[in-house]
Amino acid sequence: MTRLLQLISAYGASIRSGPGKPLPAGVVSATPCSVRPLPLALSAYSFGGNFRYSTKPVDPPITSSSTNGATATPSAILITTPIYYVNADPHIGHLFSSVLADSLARYHRLRGRTVVFSTGTDEHGTKIQQAAAQAQVAPGPYCDRISARFKELCQAAQVQYDDFIRTTEPRHRQRVQSFWAELAQRGHIYKGTYSGWYSVSDEAFYTAEEVTEVTSTSPPPPAGVADGTSPPRTTMVATVSGSTVEWTEETNYKFRLGSFIPALLRLYEQHPDMIVPANRYQDVMAQLRSYPTGPAEAAQGDLSISRPRARLNWGIPVPGDPDHTIYVWLDALLNYLTVAESHPVNGQPPFPPHLQIVGKDIVKFHAIFWPAFLLATGRTPTRRIVAHAHWTMANHKMSKSRGNVADPFAVLNRHGVDSVRYFLLRNGGLAYDADFSEARIQVDYQSQLVDQLGNLVARCASQAFAPDFNSFGQWGRKLSQTELPMVKSLKCVANAYEQPDVRLAINTVHDAVAHLNKYVALTEPWKLKKALAQGDLEAQLPLQRIVFLALETARLAAVLLLPVIPTKATELLLCLGIPPNEHTWREARLGAGWQDAAVDYNTLAESRSKVIFPRVTLSPAKP
Repeated sequence: MTRLLQLISAYGASIRSGPGKPLPAGVVSATPCSVRPLPLALSAYSFGGNFRYSTKPVDPPITSSSTNGATATPSAILITTPIYYVNADPHIGHLFSSVLADSLARYHRLRGRTVVFSTGTDEHGTKIQQAAAQAQVAPGPYCDRISARFKELCQAAQVQYDDFIRTTEPRHRQRVQSFWAELAQRGHIYKGTYSGWYSVSDEAFYTAEEVTEVTSTSPPPPAGVADGTSPPRTTMVATVSGSTVEWTEETNYKFRLGSFIPALLRLYEQHPDMIVPANRYQDVMAQLRSYPTGPAEAAQGDLSISRPRARLNWGIPVPGDPDHTIYVWLDALLNYLTVAESHPVNGQPPFPPHLQIVGKDIVKFHAIFWPAFLLATGRTPTRRIVAHAHWTMANHKMSKSRGNVADPFAVLNRHGVDSVRYFLLRNGGLAYDADFSEARIQVDYQSQLVDQLGNLVARCASQAFAPDFNSFGQWGRKLSQTELPMVKSLKCVANAYEQPDVRLAINTVHDAVAHLNKYVALTEPWKLKKALAQGDLEAQLPLQRIVFLALETARLAAVLLLPVIPTKATELLLCLGIPPNEHTWREARLGAGWQDAAVDYNTLAESRSKVIFPRVTLSPAKP
């Protein structure tokens, strides 16, 4: 008994010891926190220089400055996924973008913030026109079918969006044509001849610096055909995407992008956290520095923003010129403005976007073209662009030709929604590509959710320990805020979500849960229970203290993981008797979830016996 009490005391001392001080044998430290949170409103941007636009905002910002210069919290924040191109069915990358954005929207809602969360589909362009023709249907019905699949994926993955926008909607068409007129009125559009390397696949022109020459040989001749040596074929491809490009010259409308390159460089130099992760920021800065910036050369960096209608008729016509179609990326990027204006809060649209989740292959469009369009009309650019990496399988790019494509619907059906969400958010790469593995989904679920969080609850909510749930509020008031690793981790988890780094948030929670499991193993509460049964009344308080620390850790873990595994985390909180009105970030503090719950915990034996995280049989069938 004395040894057990010493361990308990040493444990509390170790948690209060602070960084750099030794911990008792067998007690591991919690994850340190060193991330910077994203401020809800950046300070005023400084652009400077001579530009061909008015610096007076067209729409007033949703932030306001107080007398001391501080910036007020926005009345609402806009979080977006990219809108997905409907030339093919959804894949794992689409699922990851959606789940990542959804987890961040859920986090901000937990913090009591008003969130507008949007996703949707991009339905114009040459690729759609070609895909519909290949499917032998009109573009409209083709888009309807594929767009519906993306909606179904959101529903299957519990992605709770506020707006699912389609670029074929009348509200968006009107917004795009109005924005075009605004650019033209300000003198940022002119008609001219455009020449460059064009990729049909990417729907984009590339400069000479953005393409490279590749040499390939023809495949071997088919059976029955005489062997022969085919000469090597040389093609030009876009460096960033690997897509084939062709030299194209045509007359179209151009946007004076070159005029805004110096402003974007200064903006990102002053606010490097506007683009994360850091390697994506460096990529964007390198691209910006590659643009000609001299007064005579600036026009060389201007952007073609229309296509001849004879070549592309599936898109929004240029206002006043039916022979031209608006460039698909100008059309697509403006969906965020369409959404914001569709959801005013207190009379103001939630704009600029607070967080925009995109894949690394489209960061150029979101970090160069999009903010330039906004600056040209006096609007403030996005506060933070999160450009995540891609998913591979067996360290190879996923492709149908390799046969290594994972169907997101099938994966969700096989493993369950929360298991897949947990795996994607814990393993998905921001800076570097991550490898997708269905076996790893099972391993993560078993080793972290079943063996750690589930095990902690199963151990300590057991009737064998007779947990006195009604006294937990008192324990929360008695103990120091530094008494529990999970409490020490709260700020780190919040900062990680704000950054945003959901992987760090998950790992921090996991480490604190693992810490408590280690503590339970060291203090052996079953021995205290046995001593108590034998009449040793001194065992009562340390036993209830251990049980409280364990179940309070589980409660806090469930609250902190609500953005990641919403169904399982909610089930766990209900299992512990925490009512739904206390499933918020406000209760993410020591003892908060127990003291106000008007629940008779002694009647919850049946619900506490429910297995929240059932074990699975690990199968090597899938990679």
